[in-house]
Amino acid sequence: MDTPSNGLSSAGEPISYSIEGAIEGQVPKSRPLPVVQLGVLLCVLLCEPMTSCVIFPFIAKLVDEVTDSKKDDAATGYYVGLIESLFFLAQGLCVLQWGRLSDKIGRRPVLLLGLIGLCLSMISFGLSRTFVGLIVSRVIAGLLSGNIGITKTMMAELTDESNRAFAFSLFPVTWVVGATLAPLIGGALQHPAETYPKIFRNSFWSNYPYFLPCSIVALFSGFTYLVVLMCLRETLLNQKRSYHDKTYSPIPDPPVISSDDSQVHPQPQALTKPVMLAILNYGCLAILEISYLSLMTVFLAVPITSGGLGLLPSEIGIILSVIGLFSGTIQVTVFPKAFRRWGAKSVLHAAFVSFLVLFPCFPLMHVMASTSVDADGPLPRPVWGIMALMVVSSAVVDMGFSCAFMYTTAACPSPKVLGTVNGYAQMVISFTRALGPAGATTLFALSVENNWAGGYAVFWFFMALALVALWCTRFLPKEPSPIS
Repeated sequence: MDTPSNGLSSAGEPISYSIEGAIEGQVPKSRPLPVVQLGVLLCVLLCEPMTSCVIFPFIAKLVDEVTDSKKDDAATGYYVGLIESLFFLAQGLCVLQWGRLSDKIGRRPVLLLGLIGLCLSMISFGLSRTFVGLIVSRVIAGLLSGNIGITKTMMAELTDESNRAFAFSLFPVTWVVGATLAPLIGGALQHPAETYPKIFRNSFWSNYPYFLPCSIVALFSGFTYLVVLMCLRETLLNQKRSYHDKTYSPIPDPPVISSDDSQVHPQPQALTKPVMLAILNYGCLAILEISYLSLMTVFLAVPITSGGLGLLPSEIGIILSVIGLFSGTIQVTVFPKAFRRWGAKSVLHAAFVSFLVLFPCFPLMHVMASTSVDADGPLPRPVWGIMALMVVSSAVVDMGFSCAFMYTTAACPSPKVLGTVNGYAQMVISFTRALGPAGATTLFALSVENNWAGGYAVFWFFMALALVALWCTRFLPKEPSPIS
């Protein structure tokens, strides 16, 4: 039987709510998710990986064409890294302000502004023929890119603890879909005048060979803007009403304030100790994950003599796609069950432990590959067995992100600052994405060049960092506490 909306039992007595959301010792029945609102938010989220990943297949070639680095791979890598680092730095500097603004004017207007920014920045990027133009386009995208944090905030306001685990599990799935589709669009539609000369005959496509994939992604952002404008409801007002109508949250009504205490209280502080602990764990998970992915990309590509496996780009693409698809499947099918059975802290523990499996796999695979009988032949079968283990471990890591975000949301001292709290969290994530890849790949190169720990020092370093991150989880409560 559903819980009465007035917060009383059938006998007229108050219903007690525990941290786990149990009602008098029983877990409440899962409430139906607002499918339309959830679908719109996932479309907004999909725009983020689409705009970020569509340039990956051609960014190095584009940089070669607009700079003088065609014969210098190191310079090309530096320029490419600079473009992406500036994007995430700009995002990190502004995402908190977007969260604070959403607490004042509402979530929906901020989302709409962010979608406009993504659309314009992609059009500008496709039309840029100078390195400065590329930098400006990506910085604009970063400055106006606050939608990830706002989307997570709205998701928290649209759900309660009976259905939040499933809703949050859709976030990494959506990201995987975008990160899979966008490179296909970028790789297939760049230089259309050369690839499809019968269709794209106009000289415009020769002068701006990267405009077509960028415009496709920009059109998707524009379409999402219209969907948000017509279909998405504001959740900030709903969150304020939820204390009384129980529409979105099972949190009971607050006690009635007497006339002597009915003074106006200032907006509560956002960075409380529970919030900072939750964001600390979130940041540790993020920097380990982005560093692992960066090392994976480099490790698979560089020759065996340089510390990698020397795979072809097509093989690397298949491996990364398998990792993404398997992880997305696990998020939908396994994560909600694992969350209900073992709880958020145990799943987050498993995510950090998975890094203690992932990082040693790199030197183990390299040793097997470098000692194989035929160095120019296919990789030995045990290497692919270890790769399969990494696919499974990567899926467990992704489950940890849903738990880390639930801890961050639940630690928020008040719904009035939920957007600000998620802004702080997203700011930390943005800075780790700006610093993690460059730091991880640089340490990889230094380890190989200087033969630190046999060339494997980078992996032992991140194993040690994973142990520190695992230790940090001990300060978290057993389960995320509800917003109070």
